[in-house]
Amino acid sequence: MGTWAGGPFDNDAAADFLDELQSSPSCAVTRALRSASKVAVSAYLNVDLGSAGWAAAEVVALSYGYGPTATIEDEVLEAATKLRPKEQLRLLALEVVRRIGDRQSSEMASLWHEGADGMRFDSVLEDLRSRLEAAAKGPRELAKPRAGDLIALSIEGDSGDFVVAHVVGSSEVAVFDGRYSDEASARSEERRVGKECRSR
Repeated sequence: MGTWAGGPFDNDAAADFLDELQSSPSCAVTRALRSASKVAVSAYLNVDLGSAGWAAAEVVALSYGYGPTATIEDEVLEAATKLRPKEQLRLLALEVVRRIGDRQSSEMASLWHEGADGMRFDSVLEDLRSRLEAAAKGPRELAKPRAGDLIALSIEGDSGDFVVAHVVGSSEVAVFDGRYSDEASARSEERRVGKECRSR
């Protein structure tokens, strides 16, 4: 399996899943989650099933309005808005996230932990799990960034740092120089920069 970055849509199996997602979001998500969840706990979950399941779980979180919309491709966001939030899919997604993160029975987790990016992978999965759990409160509107918006973004990995980004256009952001150790500091800078832009 080819992997080019550390997100749920950044590998060959996820790309295949995204092709199916465009034609039928509900069928693609349900199939990917069920395929990953049906593998016996005592068996090894192969990397392709795990990768498609990870991507599908992210789409479920997005369908509830819980996701990093500034960094997600427009086609994925559009498919997520077509997928109705369903409790059954949310619970299935949580089960799949737990399963793909288990180094003892998940090929994907095992491969990530062979290198130096294991902790980053764990952190990204933990973020997804927490968003899926928060979605138990019910769906919220999926906010799509618009050109001119300023956003505080969490940096992937174990640093917990934030940066401030300016939405330039569709799927394009400019990141301001500087990192912030907590979200409150990043939000404060976001407001300061926003005031400066509006006063020009």
